[in-house]
Amino acid sequence: MLWNLVQGLLVVASGYLGVSSYLKEQRKATRATEVELFDHTIDALGYFNDDVVPEMDRSIATYLELLHPLHLGKHLTKAQRYLLGNVIKESHFERVFQRLNVLSGFVHYDMINESQMYASVWDELSRLLNVPFFEEIVVESQKQRLMNNYLDFIESSKKYAAETKLRRS
Repeated sequence: MLWNLVQGLLVVASGYLGVSSYLKEQRKATRATEVELFDHTIDALGYFNDDVVPEMDRSIATYLELLHPLHLGKHLTKAQRYLLGNVIKESHFERVFQRLNVLSGFVHYDMINESQMYASVWDELSRLLNVPFFEEIVVESQKQRLMNNYLDFIESSKKYAAETKLRRS
Protein backbone atom coordinates (compact mmCIF):
# COMPACT_ATOMS: atom_id res chain seq x y z
CA MET A 1 0.00 0.00 0.00
CA LEU A 2 2.74 2.44 1.05
CA TRP A 3 4.83 1.33 -1.91
CA ASN A 4 1.92 2.10 -4.31
CA LEU A 5 1.56 5.54 -2.76
CA VAL A 6 5.29 6.23 -3.19
CA GLN A 7 5.14 5.04 -6.81
CA GLY A 8 2.09 7.24 -7.43
CA LEU A 9 3.88 10.27 -5.99
CA LEU A 10 6.94 9.54 -8.14
CA VAL A 11 4.77 9.37 -11.26
CA VAL A 12 3.08 12.68 -10.37
CA ALA A 13 6.44 14.32 -9.60
CA SER A 14 8.03 13.13 -12.85
CA GLY A 15 4.94 14.25 -14.77
CA TYR A 16 5.15 17.69 -13.16
CA LEU A 17 8.87 17.95 -13.96
CA GLY A 18 8.20 16.85 -17.53
CA VAL A 19 5.46 19.44 -18.06
CA SER A 20 7.53 22.12 -16.34
CA SER A 21 10.52 21.33 -18.54
CA TYR A 22 8.33 21.35 -21.67
CA LEU A 23 6.85 24.77 -20.79
CA LYS A 24 10.32 26.14 -20.10
CA GLU A 25 11.48 24.97 -23.54
CA GLN A 26 8.38 26.52 -25.15
CA ARG A 27 9.13 29.86 -23.49
CA LYS A 28 12.72 29.69 -24.74
CA ALA A 29 11.53 28.84 -28.26
CA THR A 30 9.04 31.72 -28.22
CA ARG A 31 11.73 34.14 -27.10
CA ALA A 32 14.08 32.86 -29.81
CA THR A 33 11.31 33.32 -32.38
CA GLU A 34 10.71 36.85 -31.15
CA VAL A 35 14.39 37.74 -31.50
CA GLU A 36 14.52 36.15 -34.94
CA LEU A 37 11.41 38.05 -36.09
CA PHE A 38 12.86 41.25 -34.68
CA ASP A 39 16.13 40.80 -36.60
CA HIS A 40 14.25 39.92 -39.77
CA THR A 41 12.05 42.98 -39.35
CA ILE A 42 15.00 45.33 -39.02
CA ASP A 43 16.47 43.81 -42.19
CA ALA A 44 13.16 44.21 -44.02
CA LEU A 45 12.71 47.77 -42.88
CA GLY A 46 16.26 48.73 -43.74
CA TYR A 47 16.49 51.54 -41.20
CA PHE A 48 15.35 52.75 -37.82
CA ASN A 49 15.05 56.40 -36.90
CA ASP A 50 16.56 56.39 -33.42
CA ASP A 51 15.57 60.00 -32.78
CA VAL A 52 11.90 59.15 -33.12
CA VAL A 53 11.68 55.51 -32.05
CA PRO A 54 13.32 55.13 -28.64
CA GLU A 55 14.96 51.85 -27.68
CA MET A 56 12.04 50.82 -25.46
CA ASP A 57 9.61 51.04 -28.37
CA ARG A 58 11.60 49.02 -30.89
CA SER A 59 9.81 45.78 -30.08
CA ILE A 60 6.44 47.51 -30.46
CA ALA A 61 7.57 48.92 -33.79
CA THR A 62 8.55 45.40 -34.80
CA TYR A 63 5.06 44.02 -34.29
CA LEU A 64 3.52 46.61 -36.56
CA GLU A 65 6.21 46.00 -39.14
CA LEU A 66 5.30 42.31 -39.17
CA LEU A 67 1.85 43.32 -40.38
CA HIS A 68 2.97 45.76 -43.03
CA PRO A 69 1.94 44.21 -46.37
CA LEU A 70 4.59 46.17 -48.29
CA HIS A 71 7.36 44.46 -46.36
CA LEU A 72 6.47 41.02 -45.07
CA GLY A 73 3.07 40.17 -46.53
CA LYS A 74 -0.23 40.18 -44.72
CA HIS A 75 -0.47 36.52 -43.74
CA LEU A 76 0.63 36.09 -40.16
CA THR A 77 2.31 32.94 -38.96
CA LYS A 78 1.18 31.30 -35.74
CA ALA A 79 4.20 32.75 -33.93
CA GLN A 80 3.45 36.25 -35.19
CA ARG A 81 -0.18 35.99 -34.08
CA TYR A 82 0.95 34.83 -30.65
CA LEU A 83 3.45 37.66 -30.24
CA LEU A 84 1.03 40.23 -31.59
CA GLY A 85 -1.72 38.94 -29.32
CA ASN A 86 0.54 39.49 -26.33
CA VAL A 87 1.19 43.08 -27.36
CA ILE A 88 -2.53 43.76 -27.73
CA LYS A 89 -3.34 42.11 -24.41
CA GLU A 90 -0.84 44.41 -22.77
CA SER A 91 -2.64 47.45 -24.27
CA HIS A 92 0.28 48.47 -26.45
CA PHE A 93 -1.76 48.65 -29.63
CA GLU A 94 -2.21 52.42 -29.46
CA ARG A 95 1.51 52.92 -28.97
CA VAL A 96 2.14 50.61 -31.91
CA PHE A 97 -0.11 52.71 -34.09
CA GLN A 98 1.60 55.93 -33.05
CA ARG A 99 4.79 54.65 -34.70
CA LEU A 100 3.06 54.03 -38.02
CA ASN A 101 4.69 56.88 -39.92
CA VAL A 102 8.17 56.03 -38.71
CA LEU A 103 7.86 52.46 -39.91
CA SER A 104 6.22 53.00 -43.25
CA GLY A 105 8.16 56.12 -44.21
CA PHE A 106 4.78 57.24 -45.51
CA VAL A 107 4.52 60.61 -43.78
CA HIS A 108 7.36 63.13 -44.01
CA TYR A 109 7.03 65.74 -41.28
CA ASP A 110 8.21 68.77 -43.22
CA MET A 111 6.75 67.94 -46.64
CA ILE A 112 3.12 67.11 -46.10
CA ASN A 113 0.02 69.11 -45.20
CA GLU A 114 -2.62 68.08 -42.68
CA SER A 115 -5.19 66.67 -45.13
CA GLN A 116 -2.61 64.62 -47.04
CA MET A 117 -1.34 63.29 -43.75
CA TYR A 118 -4.84 62.37 -42.63
CA ALA A 119 -5.51 60.55 -45.90
CA SER A 120 -2.18 58.74 -45.68
CA VAL A 121 -2.91 57.54 -42.18
CA TRP A 122 -6.33 56.20 -43.12
CA ASP A 123 -4.85 54.51 -46.17
CA GLU A 124 -2.32 52.82 -43.90
CA LEU A 125 -5.04 51.93 -41.40
CA SER A 126 -7.05 50.27 -44.15
CA ARG A 127 -3.98 48.19 -45.01
CA LEU A 128 -3.84 47.07 -41.41
CA LEU A 129 -7.55 46.32 -41.32
CA ASN A 130 -7.18 44.04 -44.34
CA VAL A 131 -5.47 41.64 -41.96
CA PRO A 132 -8.36 39.47 -40.62
CA PHE A 133 -6.74 39.26 -37.18
CA PHE A 134 -7.11 43.01 -36.79
CA GLU A 135 -10.69 43.21 -38.02
CA GLU A 136 -11.75 41.33 -34.90
CA ILE A 137 -9.87 43.72 -32.62
CA VAL A 138 -10.15 47.29 -33.91
CA VAL A 139 -13.66 48.58 -33.27
CA GLU A 140 -15.02 51.95 -34.39
CA SER A 141 -14.45 53.74 -31.07
CA GLN A 142 -10.82 52.61 -31.03
CA LYS A 143 -10.20 53.90 -34.55
CA GLN A 144 -10.94 57.51 -33.59
CA ARG A 145 -8.83 57.26 -30.46
CA LEU A 146 -5.96 55.76 -32.44
CA MET A 147 -6.21 58.52 -35.00
CA ASN A 148 -6.13 61.22 -32.31
CA ASN A 149 -3.11 59.59 -30.71
CA TYR A 150 -1.44 59.35 -34.09
CA LEU A 151 -2.00 63.04 -34.86
CA ASP A 152 -0.65 63.99 -31.41
CA PHE A 153 2.40 61.88 -32.11
CA ILE A 154 2.96 63.60 -35.47
CA GLU A 155 2.79 67.02 -33.81
CA SER A 156 5.22 66.11 -31.04
CA SER A 157 7.55 64.50 -33.60
CA LYS A 158 7.53 67.67 -35.72
CA LYS A 159 8.46 69.74 -32.67
CA TYR A 160 11.14 67.26 -31.68
CA ALA A 161 12.60 67.22 -35.21
CA ALA A 162 12.65 71.04 -35.31
CA GLU A 163 14.33 71.29 -31.89
CA THR A 164 16.90 68.67 -32.87
CA LYS A 165 17.64 70.49 -36.13
CA LEU A 166 18.04 73.76 -34.22
CA ARG A 167 20.44 72.19 -31.69
CA ARG A 168 22.57 70.63 -34.44
CA SER A 169 22.96 73.90 -36.35
